[in-house]
Amino acid sequence: MKKKVASPPIQFTIHQNTHLIWCYLLFMTSSKKMPIEYRHKSNDPSRLPKAFDRIDEYLAYGAEHFPEKAAFFCEDQVVSYSSAQLAVNTISKALLAAGVKRGARVALLDQPGPDFFLVFLATVSIGAVWVGLNPKYSKRELTHPLRDSMPTLVFCRTQIDGRDYAQELSAILDEAHLSSQIISLPDAAGEVVNSSWSDFLERGEKIAATFLNQVRAAVASTDSCLIVYTSGTSGSPKGAMLNHQGLIYCGRTEAKYSTEADARIVLCNFPINHIACVGDVCCNTLVGGGSIVFMRDFDPKGILKEIEKRRITSLGQIPAMLQMTFPGEPPKDVDLSSLKTIIWGGNPAPLDLVRRLRKICPNLGNVYGMTETTGNVIFLRGEGYDDETLAYTVGWPPPEYEVNLFNSDGLETLDGEVGEIYVRGSFLMQSYWRQPAATAAAFTKDGWLKTGDLAKRRKDGAFIIVGRRSEMFKSGGYNIYPAEVEKALESHSAVAMAAVIGIPDPLYAEVGKAYIIASDPTLDEGAIRAYAKTVLANYKVPKSFHIVENLPMLANGKIDKYTLKTKAES
Repeated sequence: MKKKVASPPIQFTIHQNTHLIWCYLLFMTSSKKMPIEYRHKSNDPSRLPKAFDRIDEYLAYGAEHFPEKAAFFCEDQVVSYSSAQLAVNTISKALLAAGVKRGARVALLDQPGPDFFLVFLATVSIGAVWVGLNPKYSKRELTHPLRDSMPTLVFCRTQIDGRDYAQELSAILDEAHLSSQIISLPDAAGEVVNSSWSDFLERGEKIAATFLNQVRAAVASTDSCLIVYTSGTSGSPKGAMLNHQGLIYCGRTEAKYSTEADARIVLCNFPINHIACVGDVCCNTLVGGGSIVFMRDFDPKGILKEIEKRRITSLGQIPAMLQMTFPGEPPKDVDLSSLKTIIWGGNPAPLDLVRRLRKICPNLGNVYGMTETTGNVIFLRGEGYDDETLAYTVGWPPPEYEVNLFNSDGLETLDGEVGEIYVRGSFLMQSYWRQPAATAAAFTKDGWLKTGDLAKRRKDGAFIIVGRRSEMFKSGGYNIYPAEVEKALESHSAVAMAAVIGIPDPLYAEVGKAYIIASDPTLDEGAIRAYAKTVLANYKVPKSFHIVENLPMLANGKIDKYTLKTKAES
């Protein structure tokens, strides 16, 4: 008989990121539960990073023990650990002078680069909470996290690719009746709204180092330090509250199983509002004492150049990025010999891509996690795995992460049966910011986080992701929430109703398909596409639009998405 969480929940071995509708096939037969098989090889315990209370303390440790080592690279800029620590101390004092207190929110809009991470580390070092803003967001999409988090300060790169963010942010804050001060980041090309970077830093000179140390000493490891906004099926973004303890625990676990440890040189080109950027790459690399190579945006040819120039050892991307970076045989005109590990997450990698990557780097990895888990709780890492296991599974959770599968009755599933992934541990998000009902719904009474992702186990214990409980789909590594997109499309005066579904795509895994009932017969697909680009980030814009007279409806008055999806895929 099946049991209600009687024996210790199944645990496995491996690390990081999210889901996708994989294959129902492969290796799935037995309904017997096999002994747990741990597959991860850990490093020498003496190499495990020390445990600190605050994530920023790892920068201070590096500044003391390897001060001249490069902490960050960005274009032609090289920032050593000692220089970075000096900058964080200076920014921290300026934050205190600006009135930022423990628990206050500090938002920042920029592309990946040293400035964002230095401000992040300074913010969290004094007990404040950092919020990342994506420059690709429309004004409409920037409004919610600002209105919801109510930041004391908003840092921004005032102009990116000709877009004036300072004026946009100023207008949003005025409309929301927020008194947040806007601070222009260094080398800002646009107009300074409230304060320049130099003026901001100058005001911090009056803060004594002893006072800064007192403030930092009062920060607890359980204090929240990061809000990452992640939408639910309702389409309204929720702010996942992550703390120092979770970031540190996941970073130390990553270091324990890393094939490179403190020798890692890692590329970071993910948006700064994404956990993959702040947690999976930046914090994990910092905890392990490695170096981060920032790229402002995704550039396939630029990635190859950076690997050669900076001798990057670890490349983590979503599969669509890897397909565009390595579209065929390994390039012969670029030296990629420094690569020790290539990892992907967010979507499965096609089998042919896995085989291409194998020719470039022997150590391939696959990861599963989500914003709410802080880190990657199931993964594949290292040599010895066949191509099919890499392509069709996300591997095993390590003993450090409590992961299990449960059916809709709350019973632990048998091997080969589909269940929802549950995760439990002190490293998980603390709550959704100002949403107690959503927080309560996300957890069971005994502390399991319900991920909403469906999976099954092979006989050897490897997890195969088979789908998602919600309608959310994943396109190019981004979570796309139909309700959010539908709401944006329906804000057009000529749209009476919109329905969005995800359909398979060979490059992005899934893309959006929108069905529109128009209230104005002159509305055409070109017009609604153009409008969508003004109210949605580019990756959220559906790939195809169809003007229809009606939509299939259920008896309860809701749109029959199952029928839509079935017809679209037939």
